[in-house]
Amino acid sequence: MAFITDNCTFYELTDDVLAACQPFVCGNDDLDDFFSNDATRYAHYLMGKSYCFRLNDDPTKIVCALTISNDSIRIYDLPRSRRDYMKSLTHHEKPLEEQEFLYTGGKKDQPVVLTTRLMYFDLLELREL
Repeated sequence: MAFITDNCTFYELTDDVLAACQPFVCGNDDLDDFFSNDATRYAHYLMGKSYCFRLNDDPTKIVCALTISNDSIRIYDLPRSRRDYMKSLTHHEKPLEEQEFLYTGGKKDQPVVLTTRLMYFDLLELREL
């Protein structure tokens, strides 16, 4: 983490920051698209808040981006029109349960049973969904 603490500054990822910076590229098309197109919308709807580290020598370069998000968002109690709208924003239900199960010691091809929920996920282990 020394590179980031020595050479970068922490920012909230806003539309203004995105407009002032080069596109964020981490090598995963889905994540690149999320941070470029969806992160600020997620913040607007209180589904998560995104941040980034920008290079001090060239603030147009985002070297790291992250999102802090709610563990869950209960939408099924909302009126139908709002519920349908929120479903359209989220694309899919939480898809990382199998990876979490394997990470916590579960075996492949066993039914996914979670006794707890992790509040983070190692993106280096992210696979195509």
